[in-house]
Amino acid sequence: MRVSFKRLIHVTAALVFIQLVHYLWSTSERAKQMVVPRITLHNYVPPEETPEGTCSYKLCPKVKEGALNIHLIAHSHVDVGWTHTVDEFYTGAAVGTSCTKCILELTVKELAKNPERRYIFIEMKYFSRFWQEIDEKDKDLIRQLIKERRLELVGGGWVMSDAGVTMYNDIIDQHTLGFDFIADTFGTCAQARTAWHVDLFGYSREHASILSQMGYDSLFIGRIDFMDMEQRKKTKNMEFLWNTSPNNLKNKSALFTNILYEGYYAPPGYTMDKFSVAPEVTQPIVDSFVNLIKKWSVSFKSNHVVVAMGADFAYRNAETWFNFYDPLIKKANEMHPDIHLMYSTPSCYSYYVNKERVTLEEKKEDFHPYSIPPAAYWTGFYTTRGGLKRHIKQAGQILQSCKQLSIFTDLQDSFQDVNVLRDAMGVMQHHDAITGTQRAHVHSDYNRILSQATSVCEKVMAAAYRKLWKLPVTVTPQFCYGLNISACHVSESSDQFLVTVYNPLSWTFDVGVRFPVKGQQLVIMDSRGHDVPYQLSPVHEHIAIIPERGSTADKEAVILVNLPPMSMTTFSVQQFQGGQTKQLYENSLENTNLVIENELIMSSVTHG
Repeated sequence: MRVSFKRLIHVTAALVFIQLVHYLWSTSERAKQMVVPRITLHNYVPPEETPEGTCSYKLCPKVKEGALNIHLIAHSHVDVGWTHTVDEFYTGAAVGTSCTKCILELTVKELAKNPERRYIFIEMKYFSRFWQEIDEKDKDLIRQLIKERRLELVGGGWVMSDAGVTMYNDIIDQHTLGFDFIADTFGTCAQARTAWHVDLFGYSREHASILSQMGYDSLFIGRIDFMDMEQRKKTKNMEFLWNTSPNNLKNKSALFTNILYEGYYAPPGYTMDKFSVAPEVTQPIVDSFVNLIKKWSVSFKSNHVVVAMGADFAYRNAETWFNFYDPLIKKANEMHPDIHLMYSTPSCYSYYVNKERVTLEEKKEDFHPYSIPPAAYWTGFYTTRGGLKRHIKQAGQILQSCKQLSIFTDLQDSFQDVNVLRDAMGVMQHHDAITGTQRAHVHSDYNRILSQATSVCEKVMAAAYRKLWKLPVTVTPQFCYGLNISACHVSESSDQFLVTVYNPLSWTFDVGVRFPVKGQQLVIMDSRGHDVPYQLSPVHEHIAIIPERGSTADKEAVILVNLPPMSMTTFSVQQFQGGQTKQLYENSLENTNLVIENELIMSSVTHG
């Protein structure tokens, strides 16, 4: 490749200058207050015959008029894989691992001791498993806590999904899986319409738009660019209306959005995980806490401030947490009549802020990329562990095909098998899974989960294929897993075989299908018996020498397939060793230079 480096330097300098001008302009624009009409939050309230859970705001904590109302949000940030695997984080089996199951067991018991206590939980992957393992007595207690709005299922997705590298279908599927569990188990009033996405590495407008279209009306986030954060604190814009689809959905896409002042951790000195017994709540402790939150409140426009009262895997000692905050709330309210401290939830907080009818700034852009001082940008996760990202994308394609084929062929009793891959794909949307920010052994475990789940769904697809083509049970379709390294046992070892291609998309698709072959001559026919043109191409030398390839094939057959929406087609292939070998096409392009350019830069690729 030849590039004019002198020209490149000039272009780079110009880009830096443009970025600097844009930053100065955007900073000045943020200083201008852009106001939009107030929108009505929580317009999803159902009829009064179901006045329970998130459907009734009468169950929210009482606030104090004329005072600064401080909403304490008790929560546990439990990652669905990160430094330990999904199972290790749930069971606490590994040394030094937090136990999500233990957190839920202890916290539910503590909630029952005091009707003022409240707690939120986010990851339905863990909560659904916990629900399956407990007895009816504990289930009755949880049902009651949810009805009383003291245990709130916030977000409702299978996991707290990433917003930077996830795909539309996968985001929707993982939320659907969580929503279905909540609705089927606890009813629609158990589903909070608040998203709690506090540990992401930046936030995309598209992800927020999907949340809005799914029925969310508020969003709580944790990490934004440090310069943006400083500016918002100064200008009282820590809360705003995020217009997530200004050109298409207009104000219907607006989300009330809160940026947590200091992230999802409790204020420094007020996390209780290191204590086995709750420390005594003295007046200096009370005064320090109240003064700190009053300082925070300057950055908000309403008389309400939200304080995240948790940490990573917090409430392992739930009794200590609540035994500290119970007296803190009581004493703070007695000693400081100008404030009102209470246990609360994100949806109740959003409800009260909305009632104050404050005018909020509008935002239309992303929160990407995320940066921290002095100028460190968290952008590596866009490409980190590309193999896992590819694996997830392929598994997502298989899931869509699996769901469609099981429905089109009316396969009975396939729902649970399809759900195995739904579950796995839901896990992969976690902000420490698809991002590639996990440790090595967790990365391996994610790939294991995906591979096993994909295998289950492939059996469903094979059954659908047999039913569609009326094939005997003894015929077992095979999936070629090594096509990316030009390896397929069936096409390499069989003189005659069938190749089936399915298009799960809702539009016509042209695709080049390639598979390794051993024959020097091929006869390929479509389902109507017509000859199909093909090309033989040599396996690239860099692929041929891969030690794990396990294949001796030195050429591939390539055919062009045109598939209508949601359709399947089959090709028959016969291989022959005799006769004149079909010409191998070494190059797809003529031996000419390739030039790619725009108004700023030109790149020239030469052969030889």
